[in-house]
Amino acid sequence: MKSITKSKKSSNPLFTLDNGDEVGFDDLLKKIYTNSEEKNHNITATAQRIMSLTKTLNDMVVMMPILVDMQKCAVANDDMLVKMAAIVQRAQTAKTKDAGLDESIISAEERKMLMDSVREAKNVPGSSAGEDT
Repeated sequence: MKSITKSKKSSNPLFTLDNGDEVGFDDLLKKIYTNSEEKNHNITATAQRIMSLTKTLNDMVVMMPILVDMQKCAVANDDMLVKMAAIVQRAQTAKTKDAGLDESIISAEERKMLMDSVREAKNVPGSSAGEDT
């Protein structure tokens, strides 16, 4: 994630950045949407550029796996962000119901599924999962 659209003081902050700005759930959802839109635009623009440069079938054979990897990476990154947002939303709901922040927020199976997604994304060529996501 490049940077999160942040409010200086959020009403219900999830975390605080190093510069002191607080990031709320609405900021996180905005960033998920913005990332998704930017990736869609970038992949479309790259595909159009590649298509204009391809002249032969061999060119397509070389370029198509690259485009497929770009799409897989974008989907994997978006999927992880959406899963994290769902966990945050569940935590906030549990907090408002005075259920506490215990194991009921995310089960062991859900933790395993999330970690598997992270490992998968790290294995996708071009993935930024190990970087600032």
